Amino acid sequence: RKAAQETRLGRARDSEKLTRLTAEKKELDARLKEARAAEAARCRCLAQRDAIRVTPDALDALRHVEHQRALAEVRLQTAATRVDHRLQPSAPVCLDGEPMCGEGSILVTEASLLEIDEVGTFTIHPGGEDLDRLRAQLQEHAQTLQNRLVELDADDTAAAEHLLNTRQALNSEAREQTARLSGLAPHGLGGLEERLASI
Repeated sequence: RKAAQETRLGRARDSEKLTRLTAEKKELDARLKEARAAEAARCRCLAQRDAIRVTPDALDALRHVEHQRALAEVRLQTAATRVDHRLQPSAPVCLDGEPMCGEGSILVTEASLLEIDEVGTFTIHPGGEDLDRLRAQLQEHAQTLQNRLVELDADDTAAAEHLLNTRQALNSEAREQTARLSGLAPHGLGGLEERLASI
C-alpha cells in the first residue's frame, strides 16, 4: 500500500513538473519568437538608417553651400545692369534672340544684344564689378550644391532634411528594438535558445 502511494505521489510530482516545464517551454518559445522579431526589426532599422547618407553635419554643410550660392546670386544680380522696358504691342524687339513684349524689367549680367527691327541693334555691356568672376562664382557654388545633393541622394535641401528626419526616426526605432530585445533576452538570443534547448 505504501509503495502504491509513493508511486501515485511520484506520478503527481512528475505530472506537476511536466506541466510546469511545458508552460515554461511555451513561455520561452513565445519570448524567443518576440526576441527574434525585435532583432530582425532592429537590423532592418539599422540597414535602412545606414542607407541614408544625410547626417546632421552633411545637412549643415549642404545648407552652407546653398547659402553661399544664394549670396553669389544676389551679388551677381546687384552688379547687373537693369533694363526697364515698356513696349508697344507691335514692337518687334529681342534681347539675345528672345522676344520682349509688354512692360517689365530684365537684369543683364553679360554683354547682350538688343535688336529692334528696322532700327538696328544695341549692345549692352553691364558695368559694376567683374561680372565674369561673379558669374563663375555663382556657377561654382551651384555646381558644388548640385554635387552635394547627388552625394546625399536628395533633390534639394528640403528633401535632405526629410531624409535626416527619417534617419533619426529609424535610429530611434532601432534603439527601442534593442531595449525590447534586452528585456526579452537579457543574455542575448543565444542564451535564450540555450535555455529553451535545455528544457
